[in-house]
Amino acid sequence: MTTPDPTGPSYEDVTGYTRAGEPTLDHVRDKIEQREAQAIGAEELAAAMPESITFDQLYADREKAAKAKLEEIRKSMGGADQS
Repeated sequence: MTTPDPTGPSYEDVTGYTRAGEPTLDHVRDKIEQREAQAIGAEELAAAMPESITFDQLYADREKAAKAKLEEIRKSMGGADQS
């Protein structure tokens, strides 16, 4: 019968850094995989929500209509020459 090792995880295992302050390979790999997963998730979310794309177009159309209405009001007040 063997006894389990009484020592716990190493400093590097717990922190992801060596005692000299350098990141371990596992820590760097985990960060890269996390960023990749976030990027893929953001792409999937953007593709699943087409209304976010149309929002920009709706905003541009509303701004254009507001400028046209303002110009119409200025003309009706006789201020077409004013800027």
